[in-house]
Amino acid sequence: MIKYSIIATLVLMSTVVTFALPKQIIMIRHGEKIDDSHNDLSPQGCQRAYQLPLFFNTYKNDIVAIYAQQSPKAKSSIRPLETIAPTAKMLNIKINNQFLRDDVESVAQDILNNKAYNGKTILVSWEHDAIINLAGALGYSVPKKLKKWPSSTFDQAWIVSYKTLNSNSAVLNIVAEHVLPTDIEAHQSGIENWGLSVPPVNNGIQVPISVINECNLGNQKLNQIMIDRLMYKLPTK
Repeated sequence: MIKYSIIATLVLMSTVVTFALPKQIIMIRHGEKIDDSHNDLSPQGCQRAYQLPLFFNTYKNDIVAIYAQQSPKAKSSIRPLETIAPTAKMLNIKINNQFLRDDVESVAQDILNNKAYNGKTILVSWEHDAIINLAGALGYSVPKKLKKWPSSTFDQAWIVSYKTLNSNSAVLNIVAEHVLPTDIEAHQSGIENWGLSVPPVNNGIQVPISVINECNLGNQKLNQIMIDRLMYKLPTK
């Protein structure tokens, strides 16, 4: 009996190690854009990038890695990288930008197979439609209600976590970032409210004048922060 008990214990320990999972994966859409002909954030998107550390401050003690979609070629969108750059600076973490937009299966496997992420929080900054696919690759069964990401929604984060030590037990919460003056409130977020039209109302958030002025001048300083935080260089041609 003792022999079998030891074997059973070893099997259980092996199972726990095999299914080691992050505590949560927080996925955000890149900030607001000017239009599809520009690869940078708009002034409002730039402000969001600088304000996002306020949102992530709640999770900062558990965050061990940041992923952001790589620009496939020069003059392609760098918005996901710009968006997360100030947060990466705050946390002193390099941005893993080796994966392209549609490499969601590879991103998921890179996260789920890394034992250093066990019980920790991972940040992902990506293009909105691909976030839906990434949630699926992480084990969440995306319902029809969530198959479409509204084009005007920039202020909500998708958070995947796990009920058990098994990637098939993924669950999703949708939470308000609440970092800019017209961002929705916490009670207006959630899966049950996904896709609902919410009239913009000033929520009282004050963006520092210095950030507003800098973002109105362009993204030069923001992009220097981004470059300093990247694991991999941006394409030059």
